[in-house]
Amino acid sequence: MGDADLAALRSTLGEGGGDAQRGAWEEVLSKSSPEGDLCYTAWCRPSPAGGGFSEWKATTVYGAVQLQDVIAFQLDTQRRSDWDSGVQTFSQLEVEGSSRAGPAAVLEHWRMRYPAPFAPRDYICARRVWLLPDGPDGQQCLYVVSKTPQGPLPRHLEEALPAGRAHRVETFCSGVRVRAVPTGVELSTVYHEDAGIKASLVDWTVRRSLWAFVEKQARGMEAHAGGARGGTAEAQQAPGRLREGRLEVRKALRGAGGTLVTYVSAFGRGVAAAALAGASPEAKHARRAQRAAAQAQRRAQAQLGGFDPVAQILQPLRERLHVKESLNRRAQAAMQAGATHIAAERARRQARALAEGPRRADAREAGAAIRGKVLMVVAAIALRAVHKKEQREALR
Repeated sequence: MGDADLAALRSTLGEGGGDAQRGAWEEVLSKSSPEGDLCYTAWCRPSPAGGGFSEWKATTVYGAVQLQDVIAFQLDTQRRSDWDSGVQTFSQLEVEGSSRAGPAAVLEHWRMRYPAPFAPRDYICARRVWLLPDGPDGQQCLYVVSKTPQGPLPRHLEEALPAGRAHRVETFCSGVRVRAVPTGVELSTVYHEDAGIKASLVDWTVRRSLWAFVEKQARGMEAHAGGARGGTAEAQQAPGRLREGRLEVRKALRGAGGTLVTYVSAFGRGVAAAALAGASPEAKHARRAQRAAAQAQRRAQAQLGGFDPVAQILQPLRERLHVKESLNRRAQAAMQAGATHIAAERARRQARALAEGPRRADAREAGAAIRGKVLMVVAAIALRAVHKKEQREALR
């Protein structure tokens, strides 16, 4: 980070006529507040990083705030989460004097929330600030440049980043200029990035959210200016109370969710208890004895290797159809083929277990059993279809 970055920012903002070499800007939005104390204009053009992305430039003129208030607001990155709900976490990794960030610069980490299903985005930015005299009256002009540093982060800085799933943004560059103009205070911004999202989707989202973000930023600036000028105690404590209120709402929602689950579970248990209470004790014992007998029969058949639930379902169906002897033989042949397929695959399981391990052999045997049962189901469906066709022909 050096004076070359400052020169590039001033050129992009149109100072000195150097911006014409990069191509013309296309105006995408121009809007003002009903009171006229907030005027906003935004432009875009192809990003210098390529990839189909856009570079954005915006100018906001505030008519009801002072120059020093806007400068202090832009430099107070620690409190941005008070007005920007998109900030998930913020931390300073290295302070000025670092060889990576450069002189009079700060290396920062931002984790920004993105709408689902996108993961949050991590921004590692080297930020440098310039306060220069501007104009004949000698008023200060603020310049801020933030961009991703070159090369990987050192290991100790990577370990200092917060845990959790997030996408690292590798291409990001942002510039800010704050200066006094005859109509108030002008805030100019320019930035481009590659957030790992389709360029057309990014452009559509940015165009739709520009004015809403400007209004939110203006409200945050007014609150920051009121607190910085030593306003009333109520105005100074408002951000803290707002955070406490959000925490209370979240706790209340979690408590309400737990209470709802408790009531639903209790209601389900009550319905089940009422249904069981309505039956006679003799009926309960009979059902329990019937279930126990069926389970014992299935366990015994499973130990002998003869339990097949699909065959138990299909056999009564085949007996109820009362088809001709030829169709009956074909159905029996199809079911026998399925049973033979299952038995053959089960016989190979031990050999496969020795070569591939028991887990893979069991998985393959289960697939073979499913294929055999599918053959049985297809045979039963075909048998029933043929029977219905013969019944229709007999009625004719």
